[in-house]
Amino acid sequence: MSAKKNTFKSLENILILGALIAVGMRFIFLGTINGGLHVDEAYAGYEAYSLYNYGVDSWGYHNPVYFISWGSGMNVLASYLMIPFVAVLGNSVWAIRLPQAILQSLAILTVYKILKMTVNKRLAAYTAFFMAVCPWHFMLSRWGLESNMCVAFITFGSYFLIKYYMIHIGMLETGKKGDYNLLLSALMFGLSLYCYAADWVPVAAILSFWLIYYIIFNIVSAKKTSDNNSENATSKNAIGRKHKIGYIIGAILILALFALPLLLFLLVNMGYIPEIRSFISVPKMVVFRNDELGANLHSRIHSLAYILIKGTDVDGFRMWNAYQPYGLFYIFSLPVMMVGVFGACRQVVVDFKKDKFSFAFMLLGYSVIASCIAMVQGIDIIQINYLIITMVIYIGIGIYIFSKVCFKKEKDKAGIINLGSLLIIAYLVSFIFFSRSYFGDFQKRIGPCQMRGADKALDYALNLYQEKDGQSHISVTPGLRHANILFYTASSPYDFIDTVTWQNYPDKYLNTASFGPYIWEDYRNEHIEIEDEEEQPEPLYTLNPDNIYIIEKEETDQFIIQGYDVTYFQDTAVAIKK
Repeated sequence: MSAKKNTFKSLENILILGALIAVGMRFIFLGTINGGLHVDEAYAGYEAYSLYNYGVDSWGYHNPVYFISWGSGMNVLASYLMIPFVAVLGNSVWAIRLPQAILQSLAILTVYKILKMTVNKRLAAYTAFFMAVCPWHFMLSRWGLESNMCVAFITFGSYFLIKYYMIHIGMLETGKKGDYNLLLSALMFGLSLYCYAADWVPVAAILSFWLIYYIIFNIVSAKKTSDNNSENATSKNAIGRKHKIGYIIGAILILALFALPLLLFLLVNMGYIPEIRSFISVPKMVVFRNDELGANLHSRIHSLAYILIKGTDVDGFRMWNAYQPYGLFYIFSLPVMMVGVFGACRQVVVDFKKDKFSFAFMLLGYSVIASCIAMVQGIDIIQINYLIITMVIYIGIGIYIFSKVCFKKEKDKAGIINLGSLLIIAYLVSFIFFSRSYFGDFQKRIGPCQMRGADKALDYALNLYQEKDGQSHISVTPGLRHANILFYTASSPYDFIDTVTWQNYPDKYLNTASFGPYIWEDYRNEHIEIEDEEEQPEPLYTLNPDNIYIIEKEETDQFIIQGYDVTYFQDTAVAIKK
């Protein structure tokens, strides 16, 4: 065995071990870190709890194809996948985050299988390892945002479709069951439509591009075989295996079956047909978000470039998507990605010259289409997850290209320095530092944003409320939304529907005025004019001494000044008049 093969064999063991550890760390303290619950994962979790226990969602719909939730909708698949976990593990943070962690771990394996099948095992190992340790995918795997699931299902669908293509162009030997891959691909892409509405157009456009390329390749290959009577294996096999019409029709029917409820959803919300309330519901949104296309092209190009270079959203607010200074992929990954893009382009040229079916061309086409659509639909990290997954692959390709650049340590010895190995070591070290910060400093930063400890604060406040025999209200700070309270308290959806009032109905993003014992009142007098700004005191709060207050930790000073007892629960507190 050559020195290079020995080097890769040793490195392969490191890659596998590192990837397994990184995947395992996606499940460590999943119920407590990251601290608190983001409002969207709280709402997705509550919808799962409500459907399982009451058969309806928070707006009273049976098995909706789209949730109304905040007023302008929320995707449903994550909640439906949470139901079995809620049934077994109860209404817990662990239960609603576990499906995401499992699916994203499987996505890493699927990316490995795609690249091993289409290129080679070495590239597959490099890319899967990087995907396991990159901050973007690690953080994405550890919270239950429904939109993030699109990464997994698009990856699954791509794997089965590419496998089907390879079988029919003679690049992959398989048994009689190979055609089932087309049905499985249709199933996965169909499910992806319920992960994130913003993916409807990209998925349709990318699949159309892949299908057109596959058809053209087969036509050209068949013509060359016919004209030249070629014995080239690739061309001959390209028309050697016939497609079974039954599987093609089956795949079309599966996609149509998944697309039909969403078509009805569009018709309902565009006012063409009334909403459907039955065993399966198609609800009408309070406000239908169909006005978010276009915007400023220059601004969106800037946003995309900012995400690529800086590794975070332009506003820097969504820290649950990216954690600085590590960004999406670590700062030194940008040149590696550029090398990967160049390598993919070069491979397209090589494949076309050899009349070979080019998976590099499929990847580049995917990236270009996804980038163009992102410019129209909007750009933040969550919105372009379907594009970011291709960046991971490009970085894997870049590492693979660097791995071919080797230097001998000494002329008379077989030992070599492999640049790819140095990159792997750099990523391992970076992941160690990132993990240490993620489980430490990051939790201190994100805890206040998601009001860590609110579940315990709610229990305490409800006990105080019961002691007062309901002769008061529980006043809730604006930082704690009704979705979190519904989830933490496992409230009945019927009680919520009967008692809820809104501050801003109708609106895309509804703010609750009250429900049950909870009220959201404006107790902050933040517009008092003071002549000497240097002596400006803390904002004066107008407080009702009969109320129990659930507040952010940073608000407590004003309550203490006004004679309230404050009990702390991590980044949340409960205040009651002495």
